[in-house]
Amino acid sequence: MSELNTAFEPNLLRMLVRFCLMALVFTVIEQLFALHRSQAIFRQGYVTDIFHFFVSHLLVNFGFGLVATIFISFANTSEWLNPIRSWVSVLSPGIQMPFALSIILFSDYWEHRLAHTWKWRWRFHAIHHTTTQMDWLASVRSHPLDQILHRSFTFIPVLMLNFSVFTLAPVFAVAAVMGIVDHVNVRITLPT
Repeated sequence: MSELNTAFEPNLLRMLVRFCLMALVFTVIEQLFALHRSQAIFRQGYVTDIFHFFVSHLLVNFGFGLVATIFISFANTSEWLNPIRSWVSVLSPGIQMPFALSIILFSDYWEHRLAHTWKWRWRFHAIHHTTTQMDWLASVRSHPLDQILHRSFTFIPVLMLNFSVFTLAPVFAVAAVMGIVDHVNVRITLPT
């Protein structure tokens, strides 16, 4: 049992540090540029979303890791993917980054659309839409299976195609920040 505790301690500590940093940064931004100024920082459902941040995150990481391992093992032994994987591996990081981000955004759009239109998929995704007040933390409220499916459809294609880890790390970080920014309580005006 002590081995299990030792394995989870670094993850929990990293998650706690990440949570505190994100809470600090996004709460300050939301207070300075709030869309709904009357919304409290500790809004209704805040504790529920903290639970989702930690507990669901652990379940999702485990489930996604399992699914990703299966698909990457398949990709590593798949003859028909080898030419594509070889071609991707020789691209420069300046080409790989926008290419990987484009694949992720394309996959994200279609997976999210499927989550809203396929009845079976909607049952799991609907939990994400139970938040009545939006802020940075609202982005994490989801069923673990919803997030495992979402991450699998969104990220496994680029993992299977042999993109460099130096490319994927910043691309995954950008995708994660974009997912949070979609939910922040901030007035954002985009140029038309």
